[in-house]
Amino acid sequence: MAMAVSTPTEHEFLTVTEVARRLRVTNGTVLRWIYAGRISAIKLSGGRAGWRIPSEDIERLIEESRYESR
Repeated sequence: MAMAVSTPTEHEFLTVTEVARRLRVTNGTVLRWIYAGRISAIKLSGGRAGWRIPSEDIERLIEESRYESR
């Protein structure tokens, strides 16, 4: 009998620039939100590696803003 092997769910990660474009804000705004804890992000090691933001955090932020605008 064959066993089903589950694979971990792959998460999409976005750059600061990608998030800024999706939300129509500046890169600086995205960075402020990261430092303020409004969105989670992973700091990559290396000189200019930057940050990666889970796409589900951005979707959550969009949903929250839709709810608040009602």
